[in-house]
Amino acid sequence: MNIGQVIAQNRKSKGLSQIDVAKELGRFDIHVGNAAISAWEKGINMPTAEQLLALCQILEINDIYTEFIGENPHDPFRNLNDDGIIKVYDYIDLLEASGKYDKRSSEIIPMEGRLASVTFTFLKFDIFVFLHVFDICFCLLYHHFIP
Repeated sequence: MNIGQVIAQNRKSKGLSQIDVAKELGRFDIHVGNAAISAWEKGINMPTAEQLLALCQILEINDIYTEFIGENPHDPFRNLNDDGIIKVYDYIDLLEASGKYDKRSSEIIPMEGRLASVTFTFLKFDIFVFLHVFDICFCLLYHHFIP
């Protein structure tokens, strides 16, 4: 399918008319008429990147790569069925709820103008990292990777 066909299919599945989509685009400060949407769907014209991203939000297209190009080889869910995907999201919810993996809770250690030897233990292997910091301040962010 081309971009216009994807837009038309998703618009129709949402029960929206071209006029409805044009009005919704107005919320993103994108002012086009239903004729522009018709031209996109027919492949006569193409939406700009800004228009396309707004359309994806309106039409609830979350995986742009898969929707417009095809299977994403970098998608970690590509080999999982619906039950597997649900389990992954459940696990993500558990990790977030624990608070142990929150990006905002990472500790910052300033390392100014000195040679530092830092040992990380990860999966029972010690990795020695030698850092030489010149005139700038180097901040080492670390996080507990293993619960």
